[in-house]
Amino acid sequence: MERFRRNKGPLLLPVLCLAAALLIYLVVNSLWGAASVARQLSLGQQYLTDMNYNAAILAFNNAIRTDPVSKEAHIGLAKAYAGTGEYQFAGQMLEDLNQGPVPDEEISDTLIDIYTDAGEWERVIRLIRELIDSTDRDEYYDLLQQVLAAYFDQPHSYGVGTDQRLVLKNGQVLSAGSNSLGQLGVALAAAPEQTEAQPLADAGFNGTAAGVWCAGRTSLALDEAGNLWAAGENRWGQMGLAYADGTTRTGWTCLTDTGDVAAAAGTTGHLLVLRTDGSLWQSGSETGGQLEPVSRFATVIQLESSGETVWLLSADGGLYTSNAGDPYTWTRVAEDVLRFGLGPDGGAVWLASDGGIGSNRYSVEQPEDWTALESGRMQPDFAVRQLAQSESGLLLTDAAGTLYLAAGGQCAPVSTASPVETLYRQGEGVVLELRTGEVQYWADGDTAPAPLA
Repeated sequence: MERFRRNKGPLLLPVLCLAAALLIYLVVNSLWGAASVARQLSLGQQYLTDMNYNAAILAFNNAIRTDPVSKEAHIGLAKAYAGTGEYQFAGQMLEDLNQGPVPDEEISDTLIDIYTDAGEWERVIRLIRELIDSTDRDEYYDLLQQVLAAYFDQPHSYGVGTDQRLVLKNGQVLSAGSNSLGQLGVALAAAPEQTEAQPLADAGFNGTAAGVWCAGRTSLALDEAGNLWAAGENRWGQMGLAYADGTTRTGWTCLTDTGDVAAAAGTTGHLLVLRTDGSLWQSGSETGGQLEPVSRFATVIQLESSGETVWLLSADGGLYTSNAGDPYTWTRVAEDVLRFGLGPDGGAVWLASDGGIGSNRYSVEQPEDWTALESGRMQPDFAVRQLAQSESGLLLTDAAGTLYLAAGGQCAPVSTASPVETLYRQGEGVVLELRTGEVQYWADGDTAPAPLA
């Protein structure tokens, strides 16, 4: 034992020296690594300023190799990829880092910039809504209002009701069909016993209109000031005028005077109004003929109806539907939805946030260039902007406004006179609103669109 004690000091000395050397190495290496990351971040930021995006990608990747959890490096790398036009890759990179229960403001703000540049407004709106929910800051409410105002500024020049249709041409409302309840906007004597096949005629709307819709036998028009007008049936108080009226109505009645209507939809006896702040309002038998807010949805970004079915999309990605049989009950059909379009017989198709196409009723044979996702959805080989279902196949547009038809295992571009601004289903086909202002109609079963008659 004594001998061991005498030798203990010499034995521990090499161990202590090794530990000291290791500690010095770790400290020096940590300091060198921190300095290296800072240097690469500085280089990357300078390259971003110079718009030398490839060099910035290299610098930020070098920083991430040294410090894999550097938020600044990941944000810089995403900005660099966005600068090269790789918006989808850049966005997904930061989305993966923003999965906590509370969104990171810096990451979310960067994603908003990236998706704004890419024109992916649905993602922008969702991110702003999440920031509002987590921070309740006025600046995000103001930003949401600005984005929604621009997002809702889309043409809607065709509406089909129970037995009437409306067409908007150069600000003038035209109508055709039955006028049994004054839904054509003119006196009965001026349009007796019309049918939908008869030619369009002036609907008697005073002023310039910016959009038209139908809900059952109620016709709706939006004036250029953002106020909603109605003609036709008010039997269930669906016009929101605080009373019901079973008699024939002649002419147009102003329903709102706040100048903030973005869209309208509905079914027989039930009206839905979407305002530019994303709030949803309704009127009908259960509201006492009053136009009242639908408190279930904080922010609605899309509202459409066809026949006796209504669909809406909330900012959180929830897709809901209701029908004339129970218009005050909403069924959630899908989640994580960015955009939807309608199809025949009350069904819908939608674009999910993973880029895949989903549907509650229709199936499309997968084109060979599309990708089958783990979610079970199909992802086209281009970024989809809008979509709708026709009996001819699935109609899609990309960010440039190019129209595609997916049918029979193929997806091919379709020639149009100009890029497509928006498309939506009405009646027995899909409406195409072109950027030149021309409106075309792709009737079910046709192989190409034709000018709207």
